[in-house]
Amino acid sequence: MQNEVRPPQVNVRMPEILRDTIRKLACLNGRSMNSEIVQVLKEHAHKNSKVLTALTARTLNLP
Repeated sequence: MQNEVRPPQVNVRMPEILRDTIRKLACLNGRSMNSEIVQVLKEHAHKNSKVLTALTARTLNLP
């Protein structure tokens, strides 16, 4: 058996209604709850990457 490297685990507390919503969305999208959460976070990060780049440049005083 090979040693498999797994991503770090993160535990998140959330309201039960949010958990239920994520569970339903995951089911509709054919994903696990974990995969649904990861997908939403990836989309959010991608959508805000330009803002992050601009803020980082300004903080570091880059042109």
